[in-house]
Amino acid sequence: MAGAPARSSARERPLVTHAGEHGAHVSTITLARPHTLRSKFGAAGVLASSLPEAGPTPPPRPGSLPAVPPTSYPRPPGRGALPAGRSLTRRTAPQSPVAASPRHGTGPRLTMAAARHSTLDFMLGAKADGETILKGLQSIFQEQGMTESVHTWQDHGYLATYINKNGSFANLRIYPHGLVLLDLQSYDGDSQGQEVDSLLNKVEERMKELSRDSTGRVKRLPPIVRGGAIDRYWPTADGRLVEYDIDEVVYDEDSPYQNIKILHSKQFGNILILSGDVNLAESDLAYTQAIMGSGKEDYSGKDVLILGGGDGGILCEIVKLKPKMVTMVEIDQMVIDGCKKYMRKTCGDVLDNLKGDCYQVLIEDCIPVLKRYAKEGREFDYVINDLTAVPISTSPEEDSTWEFLRLILDLSMKVLKPDGKYFTQGNCVNLTEALSLYEEQLGRLYCPVEFSKEIVCVPSYLELWVFYTVWKKANP
Repeated sequence: MAGAPARSSARERPLVTHAGEHGAHVSTITLARPHTLRSKFGAAGVLASSLPEAGPTPPPRPGSLPAVPPTSYPRPPGRGALPAGRSLTRRTAPQSPVAASPRHGTGPRLTMAAARHSTLDFMLGAKADGETILKGLQSIFQEQGMTESVHTWQDHGYLATYINKNGSFANLRIYPHGLVLLDLQSYDGDSQGQEVDSLLNKVEERMKELSRDSTGRVKRLPPIVRGGAIDRYWPTADGRLVEYDIDEVVYDEDSPYQNIKILHSKQFGNILILSGDVNLAESDLAYTQAIMGSGKEDYSGKDVLILGGGDGGILCEIVKLKPKMVTMVEIDQMVIDGCKKYMRKTCGDVLDNLKGDCYQVLIEDCIPVLKRYAKEGREFDYVINDLTAVPISTSPEEDSTWEFLRLILDLSMKVLKPDGKYFTQGNCVNLTEALSLYEEQLGRLYCPVEFSKEIVCVPSYLELWVFYTVWKKANP
């Protein structure tokens, strides 16, 4: 496992032998043999200025629905609560020669040492004998020169821990009634992963020999890499763990509002990650299309307001449709700066300038902007909320993110034309209760509204996502 420790020629006697609590028997033995194993957005424009003051906290991120209430409101935990302002688009927009996006980063690749946590599970028949299994596997670990500690319980099976001199270790848990679990942890570079696989292969083969009549099934998961140079794991909105094929840090900076990373994925391209939440990848044009109405809307000659959208994907796609004017309100200039350099497949060249023939980008908090527009009587044909997703909390009265969501909804309705449409993301399709609560909030706005929803597969999200279209209810 992780590096070969010095060989030892002598077999040491038991170091500890005593009765533990609850009848546990603990013995420690050194087995010495040659070692062979080595082992969406940032703030998308949501501002603190409109909320009570508090200590410095990162502003909300873009995504779809409720962006995290700025400074004074706590951010819900996890990607599901606030799945990062899922930003949008992954498409092949025209690129200027200088700006071809793909991997300009100089960040570390995933070749440096990290802790590898490998698992091997066996479901055996009830007749499987724990002591026979324990003795049968000892020689495999003995070949690695590992020290063995065995704990036994009269009615609860065995726990054997094998420790290498280099710090690598394995836990073998043998439960009564046939469940056997092996957890192996080593601190190694990826180049030594084959050595760990070899040990697991030997254990698997030996288990088949030891339990020919009782083996039910074997489950071997890919190793979890912990403490590496790049974080590759994120939970889905409904709490399942996902590992991304990240191989490079392209961009990593802290803005006044959040940490901004752009990481490279082998299959999804560059991915924007804000304060640890996946926002968008170059593969995700489906997100942008869905939050724009899935091709059913005519944007030509229309006035459009985008809340958030700092990756530039929505802006880029709408500009192609010849609108009258698009106003994008994004709070974090650094998100724009990073994306215009490393997310060109998403934003094209629209972020190179904050003003164009038919668009303008305001680096401001969206709440005061919405209040100002409402006071001026300014109205839009379309309002696209790319701030953040529907909270997963099921207690709107207790979660300030819901309060923020209602504020954005009410202000957006005030600047939406009578025949206009409001687009936003919801959340993971599995979060049915949270989505139902959001729909209840739509019935509590200052004006009556109607809505429709669509379920879309956004490639890098690895889960189905819900998008909403909201419009003012016509007077009877």
